[in-house]
Amino acid sequence: MVEEYNKDYIPMREKFEELAKVLKNIKKGEKILIIGDNDGDGIPASAIFAKILVKLGLEYKKDFFTLFPEHDFRGLIKEDKEKQKELQQYKYIFLIDFSLDDCSFLSNSYICVLDHHKVDTKVNLVINPMYDDEMKTKQNCCSAALTYCLYRLMFGEDLILQKIAFVASMYDWFPIGSLPYLNISKEDTEYFVNGGYINPANYELVFITYQLYDDEFGTQFVFDRLFYDTDKDLKSIVILPQAFWDKLNAFNKRANKVLIKIFEEIEQVKDLNLVYLKEKDRPYKNTLNIRIRSVYPGKSSFIFFQNKKEKGYNVSCRSQKYDLVKLIDFLKTKCKSVFGGGHSVAAGFFVKKKEFVLCKKLIVDNIEKFKTTK
Repeated sequence: MVEEYNKDYIPMREKFEELAKVLKNIKKGEKILIIGDNDGDGIPASAIFAKILVKLGLEYKKDFFTLFPEHDFRGLIKEDKEKQKELQQYKYIFLIDFSLDDCSFLSNSYICVLDHHKVDTKVNLVINPMYDDEMKTKQNCCSAALTYCLYRLMFGEDLILQKIAFVASMYDWFPIGSLPYLNISKEDTEYFVNGGYINPANYELVFITYQLYDDEFGTQFVFDRLFYDTDKDLKSIVILPQAFWDKLNAFNKRANKVLIKIFEEIEQVKDLNLVYLKEKDRPYKNTLNIRIRSVYPGKSSFIFFQNKKEKGYNVSCRSQKYDLVKLIDFLKTKCKSVFGGGHSVAAGFFVKKKEFVLCKKLIVDNIEKFKTTK
């Protein structure tokens, strides 16, 4: 079901108004932290949220944790006392396109989650269409659309930020469900035909970021272009330096060589593709996900890649047939080391090496129980 267009309509208005009131009451000097996901939705969403804080005259610290092997925050934070202590110094923490499995160690902080994934912890405020009676029967949206909705409630429309959030919704495969938050009619073909002209560049920006963990063209580079340069126009996103494209082309050449070997070793069981990557191959994980969907359309994929530091495997899951959130919840009941989450078609989790064989068997033997399509 697509929400009927209404120019003055703001989904979950009461919750957005509650958050706006909290933000306006923050005193200058109080410590604020943004933790955002490091992908094509989380970075734009965090940049838009940061613009809200700056408009209110507030200072903040920004961090992007979730896709780096040394910061698998959803579960490992429970065991990292040093990182817990670091976070406890912030009075306000905003989790964007991301959540924590346990926030109990942050009992003295105000915590708000703006997300469209499953939220497994109690916080002060959750703005998430999956858990709102008004929206949960409708199509899901991206997190950048949520932060833009807050922006337009507080400051009015900003067409450049609106376009950036729309691109994020296409990146995250939730354009239709995002329209009510973006104040865009589904009849507005300009957005679907011409509005995507910044999509390739924005996609490539993020692609470099989480593929290479690159210092020169990493998260900070993407964030700064979205945050600072968009005050001028969109050319700063579309026109990228030659060094960027040189690095991307070099990466693609390496990826092609590596992926040929990986494809030869894919294990196909039922309608599942099971892929095993060494830690050194981690930068190619997202490229592999895209190419698997092209070569094996309709098949579900589970990519297991080594995490030597934590003595286990991170698992990236993609499926159009099975509810991956429910599957992961099931795995948590059988394997003590499993933690993770996401949404039904794209999710991820971690499992310790000692439970890896059991976990894989549970997936293969029980996957049909979580089928969502005929």
